[in-house]
Amino acid sequence: MKQEWLEAFSMFADPNPSVDPKAQIAVLRRAVVSLAQDVAVLREALERGGILSTTDYRRLRIERMVQDHSGAGAAPWLHHSYFPHLLGDEGFLRVALRAGDSEVEAFRKDADFVSQLS
Repeated sequence: MKQEWLEAFSMFADPNPSVDPKAQIAVLRRAVVSLAQDVAVLREALERGGILSTTDYRRLRIERMVQDHSGAGAAPWLHHSYFPHLLGDEGFLRVALRAGDSEVEAFRKDADFVSQLS
């Protein structure tokens, strides 16, 4: 277990050819899955506590996705993923938020507009 933590921290160091890249990828994958699980738990806790409704989450998430197009935000993934937080923008809208064609089109227009501003 101690070795895994050392490998995880090595992600932040300069590349080291003596460290097995497969082991580094495995540690990174576990970290990403764990983070996605934490986000899902926090979202559910906020909804259960009445702090954040599904409607508010949906609105805020779409706003964040649009805002990420205005700068050097991460490019969306191109392939399907079973983890909704790793889906591309349109996939997330359709699968996780169950957005319809008109909502996806409105998102595209807003994202295209802010992309042109930066």
